[in-house]
Amino acid sequence: TWGRSCRKAFLIPNFVDTNVFKPVNEKYREFTILVRYDQSFKGGFDIFLRALRYLGESPWLNVTIIGRDAPKEVVAYIKKYVNNVYALGRVPRREELAHIYSRVHATVIPSRYEGFSLTALESLSCGTPIIMSDLPPTKWFLRDMSIFSVGTGLRFGPGNPQDLANKIRLMYNIWRYEEHA
Repeated sequence: TWGRSCRKAFLIPNFVDTNVFKPVNEKYREFTILVRYDQSFKGGFDIFLRALRYLGESPWLNVTIIGRDAPKEVVAYIKKYVNNVYALGRVPRREELAHIYSRVHATVIPSRYEGFSLTALESLSCGTPIIMSDLPPTKWFLRDMSIFSVGTGLRFGPGNPQDLANKIRLMYNIWRYEEHA
């Protein structure tokens, strides 16, 4: 199953509590990605929204949104392109967040710049690969995966929505291959 391509996180720093952030749920039956709603320039949520246009209508894709409450217009926009959207808002408990990370198939982190991504490390600790901007701080923990090689996720060009769309589709194809292997 899915574990063949994303076998392990390579390093989990001490500040990620692996007693909490660990695989605690089965993955959803349908391919689902997680993205944090962050309207700041740094967060890059607009890059994710533009990537959906490049993907076009994607009935195979489900999106879970966490973070600030996404405006209804944003949720409606996403819904035009995907099968389902689950807008959960802020997740106050770390244990609940670990359940969410564990259920999804990939966590999308479209940041334009990043000092250090705790979201990425928490996701990896829960056994969920990441799709993240190729930024200097990611070099030590983001190892590209493919159908034929293990890794921790996929990187895309910072600020490049078309590349992000391609990586979301690639992650779906890896998942689909794993499910049918």
